[in-house]
Amino acid sequence: MLALGLALRAPTAVAWSLLLLGAEYGAWLAGRGAEVDTRAPLYAAGLLLTAELAFDGLERSAVRPESEVVARRSLQLAGLALAAITVAAAVLAAATIPVRGSVALTALGVLAATLVLVLVARLAAGRT
Repeated sequence: MLALGLALRAPTAVAWSLLLLGAEYGAWLAGRGAEVDTRAPLYAAGLLLTAELAFDGLERSAVRPESEVVARRSLQLAGLALAAITVAAAVLAAATIPVRGSVALTALGVLAATLVLVLVARLAAGRT
């Protein structure tokens, strides 16, 4: 579906295919049970790079980019992937820490996670 979306230059199809890739991984994780997947940070970075490169591929350009621009973009993508691995590894490490707490502490954690997602969504919306 991703290849078809790229071939047709259809951003909606690309977005849905990325959503399905994430959902497939989520279903695979759910099928494994309670076992933590230590490769999740690598998958997160791979999915992020796939999304970045796919949407870069959708941009029409009649001009061939200069090598300096390509090198800078490559460094940006490498930094983005490294940051994704770092953040995902930190979240994974935090998730594996046994915590004894009340329902209020759990609710506070859910609220914090929700606020982080809202922040990420706002940052992503401001980028487009």
